[in-house]
Amino acid sequence: NPMLGIVLTLAMLSLAGIPPLSGFVGKFLLFGAAIDADLTWLAIVGAVGSMVSLGYYLRVLGLAWLEEPPAGEKRLRLPSAVGTVAVSCAVLIVAFAIGGGLLIDLCRDAAQVIFTP
Repeated sequence: NPMLGIVLTLAMLSLAGIPPLSGFVGKFLLFGAAIDADLTWLAIVGAVGSMVSLGYYLRVLGLAWLEEPPAGEKRLRLPSAVGTVAVSCAVLIVAFAIGGGLLIDLCRDAAQVIFTP
């Protein structure tokens, strides 16, 4: 199912931290915080781990897109609710990267309220 393939591709690339997806924003903030805390070595380990994981994610995507389905395999039919949720998730993966600044600011303000004595 090509629609599921697109959603899978967006999700895997986001997990790998590829811009302009939401996973990139999260990793950028996480690695930046590690560097600010003088834990540069930890940010480097995280970046190397992200690169290693990208190899595994690309293998899955290669199987999803490049392998021919087994002979006699029927195309997967999705219920409309599942398709709606899948497309919504794909849109949110991109939307959180584009408009994530507002959400991050809200979370930062909430954390300050919680942790300020």
